[in-house]
Amino acid sequence: TPLVEKRLNGLVERIVTEIHSRFPKGVKIYEIQNIVEHELLEAKEYALAEEYITYRTQRDVERSKATDINFSIHKLLD
Repeated sequence: TPLVEKRLNGLVERIVTEIHSRFPKGVKIYEIQNIVEHELLEAKEYALAEEYITYRTQRDVERSKATDINFSIHKLLD
């Protein structure tokens, strides 16, 4: 709906502004994720924040597993 789109656009603008003001020379993914979480909570978007945090945690676990597998393969090959 237009109202939801307007709220999301405002949220995205605040996130982008925060990133540019805090990290003018470059930003890491985890820093962006922290800002997104903070802005969702500040906007009282608790359900969305909870889903985002769950998604982020799952992705962190998947990345960790992939790193462990790659490390193990390289160790075996060396």
